[in-house]
Amino acid sequence: MNWHDLIGQTITAISAQLGDALIQIHTTQGGICALHETDCCENVDLVRVDGDTEALVGGVVTVAEDDTGCTPPEWGEKCGEGESVTWTKLTLGAEAGCVHFWVRGSSNGYYCETLAFKAIGGAR
Repeated sequence: MNWHDLIGQTITAISAQLGDALIQIHTTQGGICALHETDCCENVDLVRVDGDTEALVGGVVTVAEDDTGCTPPEWGEKCGEGESVTWTKLTLGAEAGCVHFWVRGSSNGYYCETLAFKAIGGAR
């Protein structure tokens, strides 16, 4: 499952916690979980949410964009020497507006710094 597979689905709940690498979008068709399972020497965290997630609940997804490797935001923390950083911006939109989830992944360059997507079974 990919983030863009949410298009056309009706949102029933959104769960996203800053400082965590888990974003859950529940829909009447099931939904999607964006997550990162830490291996050893990397960090992947949700660092900012722009927009009102609650305003999207009950709406049909019209925009679902995954921009992994996007340009770092101006407000974003810069990487240190010898550190690799990957920014991901996930956009979710419905009639009520758009929400942007900003995820920062960092490592020494040898580990995964991105999110994986898994289907959530059953409607909520």
